[in-house]
Amino acid sequence: PVGVETIADMRNHVRRLLFRACRWELANRPQPLAMGAEIARYRDRVERYRERVPQWLCGGAAARVAERTRSLVEAGVDPGLAAEVSVSLDEFSLLDIVDISEINERRIDEVGALYFALADRLAMDQLLHAVTQLDRNDRWHALARLALRDDLQGAVRALTQRVLEIGLPDESPEVKIRDWASSNASSIGRVESTLADIQATGSLDLATLSV
Repeated sequence: PVGVETIADMRNHVRRLLFRACRWELANRPQPLAMGAEIARYRDRVERYRERVPQWLCGGAAARVAERTRSLVEAGVDPGLAAEVSVSLDEFSLLDIVDISEINERRIDEVGALYFALADRLAMDQLLHAVTQLDRNDRWHALARLALRDDLQGAVRALTQRVLEIGLPDESPEVKIRDWASSNASSIGRVESTLADIQATGSLDLATLSV
């Protein structure tokens, strides 16, 4: 049998997905929300492409999901359920991916693969994990964590759109990113230098993550 602590952890994981999806709707969709229309807008495509997310994940995100799945299976969870729960937070990104696909008139498969490849290039999984570990003992720290997470995810969304503007539909994510990076070398160099400095300090606190 699966232990109570494992079940509680899985439920908490799913609650985090619901919380983030609700915040995304409030931040990105016209208000007041027409919930029936919003469900109709996303439901079929999110359901259809959920199974693609594990294929799109790479680098640190893929390793994190694999490790969490392994841990749940060892705790007695059914392998299929363990895999579904472990990748659920990453499926949240389908909301952005669906929107980017519509705005840029590109296939969801193309956008999804590029989105997660860019996230890996920018070590986004490590940064988002660090945000999760920040202090949230009072209202202001909790709000700061939420703002940082929104900023990081907004950056991936914006960059995905930028790269799509110059990339061709039949190009791989790696080729698209390479071509975009070649024309933005100085900006990317500054970002990567900052990320390297942060990693060298070994301190991912509120100040460094804000920078």
